Amino acid sequence: MNLKASLVSFITTLALAPAAFASFHLMQVEQVIGGVDGNPLAQAIQLRMRAPGQDLVSQTRVRVWNATGGQPVMVLNITGNVTRFATGSRILLATPAFTTAVRAFAPTFTPDFTMD
Repeated sequence: MNLKASLVSFITTLALAPAAFASFHLMQVEQVIGGVDGNPLAQAIQLRMRAPGQDLVSQTRVRVWNATGGQPVMVLNITGNVTRFATGSRILLATPAFTTAVRAFAPTFTPDFTMD
């Protein structure tokens, strides 16, 4: 195939490719807390938005894998959106034990989503 035919084929492929729509392409796992004060059930994951307009997180799944990349585990199936969408905004996923531990110091603390 000559260069002109290859270029036409490439451009045609790009033109016919479906668009990819998503609202959270640039989400960062900022922190993972595996326990608090010796309690391994007090866990949290903090996500950070690296671009604006990433509040539509419903229908998103958070999964983890072991060190070898096998045995995926579903951490949370997010069913709702968040109200913050500015660059740098954070989303907190926390277990009930984590919430209880933090409320000892900050009684009004509420995570965005609760993990099992």
